[in-house]
Amino acid sequence: MVLIPKSVLIIYCPLSGPRHSAENLKRVRKPLERLLSENGIEFRYEDRLLPYDAIKRYGQDYPFDILLGGDSALKYMVQGMVEEGLNEGGLIAQFKFGSGNDFLSANGISSIDDTFEALRGFFSQPDEFSRRVDLLAAKIDDTQRVEYGTFMIGFGLSANIAYRTSFRMKKHLPGQFAYKTAVYRTLVQDYWGLKTRVKVSTNRGEELEAELISLMVCNGPYAGAGMMPVPWAEIDDGVLNLFGVDMMNPVRLARVFDRVYDGSHVELKECHFLDGESFEIEFEKGLLTQIDGEVIKKGGRPVKPHKVEVQVLPKALSCIYLPTKQRHATQSYPPQKARNANKPRFDRRRF
Repeated sequence: MVLIPKSVLIIYCPLSGPRHSAENLKRVRKPLERLLSENGIEFRYEDRLLPYDAIKRYGQDYPFDILLGGDSALKYMVQGMVEEGLNEGGLIAQFKFGSGNDFLSANGISSIDDTFEALRGFFSQPDEFSRRVDLLAAKIDDTQRVEYGTFMIGFGLSANIAYRTSFRMKKHLPGQFAYKTAVYRTLVQDYWGLKTRVKVSTNRGEELEAELISLMVCNGPYAGAGMMPVPWAEIDDGVLNLFGVDMMNPVRLARVFDRVYDGSHVELKECHFLDGESFEIEFEKGLLTQIDGEVIKKGGRPVKPHKVEVQVLPKALSCIYLPTKQRHATQSYPPQKARNANKPRFDRRRF
């Protein structure tokens, strides 16, 4: 039985979705505070500290955290919660302020109104409008700490796209359009530096070796401003899902990525899929790495690891969700059909 917390920490991240952030704040803050007050819940509003620092300073006093921010802000909030041991007993909710919001999409929330609906449902039926979801943990050989995320870790093309989706671009372009613009910009400027040989092994004994231009390990169906790299992935099944793309010419690659938005890329022979609870990934040449849209850095500089270990943390976090609008791409792409039609091709050549 889920208990309704009596105190809430509201964290506003003005860097999330800068194009409409201030406008969204005006729309959300007063109605949210009114809703909390009507349900006898005390709250603290925090906009001076970034989500990671806010959790580190105040997280112990507030078991319920509401984020007014996007996926990158959520990644840092979750990072702080896990490091402080607050994720097991904590609860989160998120309003759609960012340019991507893939975690929200996996939880059936596509608008600010949806989050309000989910919160009202939670205050009347907490067991029906909350659930425990998985997290992913990544040990990166170039950093000294474990990185945590909610829906995806990406290497190569996906990380370079995240790197080039600049704050200025997000400020002037809608989320998905900004992401697509960064895709084409990356293909023009970074294409020849992305090719590398990759070796993947899973805890289930499966292996993949190939020359790839992009690789993602997903914890849910959505990643990259609404793309569906692995349409049958679930955020609460205790399994991570790998998606890799072969090296190919830029024009063909752009067409493949367009198909990732509707999930039809699963029919293509250039796409690889593997499932598992943990992955060990080795790169012949180091690649940029991103988690939940945030490029991983050390000392302010992006890292390019040669080895990464990724594992799932089952049911590691409680969140508010909207069961009546939860969207599943598996309705169009049944998992077994997709996997059988597109089994990974094994390349036994060594580095």
